Amino acid sequence: MPPQGPLSLLLLLTLLFTLTNAATFTIVNQCPYTLWAAAVPGGGKQLNPGQSWTINVAPGTAQARIWARTGCSFDGSGRGRCQTGDCGGVLSCAGYGAPPNTLAEYALNQFNNLDFFDISLVDGFNVPMDFSPTSGGCRGIRCAADINGQCPAELRAPGGCNNPCTVFKTDQYCCNSGSCGPTGTRGSSRRGVPMRIVIRRMIRLARSPAPVGRTIGLSSARREFFFYLLLLLICNKHGGSVILVIFAMLIQKIYEKS
Repeated sequence: MPPQGPLSLLLLLTLLFTLTNAATFTIVNQCPYTLWAAAVPGGGKQLNPGQSWTINVAPGTAQARIWARTGCSFDGSGRGRCQTGDCGGVLSCAGYGAPPNTLAEYALNQFNNLDFFDISLVDGFNVPMDFSPTSGGCRGIRCAADINGQCPAELRAPGGCNNPCTVFKTDQYCCNSGSCGPTGTRGSSRRGVPMRIVIRRMIRLARSPAPVGRTIGLSSARREFFFYLLLLLICNKHGGSVILVIFAMLIQKIYEKS
């Protein structure tokens, strides 16, 4: 089970494309403790420090997720439970993880044959994460602050920090009514650019990128949490060829309410 307090976690995920446009992800646990990597599609695997896991993803795969589970215990048949990111009590995931968990999301060969990827807090937060291309002159995105340590009391969960929708279950936070379309932070990557995900050591919030200059009309605790979301979900653009994707439905809903 990981230590309490700020995590020193580094999960390296490298994405390579074959000639048939399939993708191979190699996930390496660079944490000083065991974690349980999960992927849909892909399954799941216990990764002790320094161990790796490789998964192959078919062309055209969409709505895919990779995340880290913490505080897990499984028996010899692969049945058990995780403190965060649990996927139905099994080691090899066939469904998405239970909140809270930080998500790396991607879709291959989509509009104009582009690949889309993002880091999402729609299911809350459990570990810091980087999602970066490994070549092609592309820049990455990251969510690397100590959200667990800064989490408002009403959103705290064992091992993580919940999204307000998970806790309050209202239209204000869940975007259940109306249309939540794409925002200016939506984009794509050039086809064939290798990418990687890093879940890394937490850093002080002061070292994160500058906050978005907009006031959100929420209570103090909830406003603080969404400030972190806006602060950490980064959209970078390099040379006009790569725009990193952030699924901002929740944030757009808050903008509409403000």
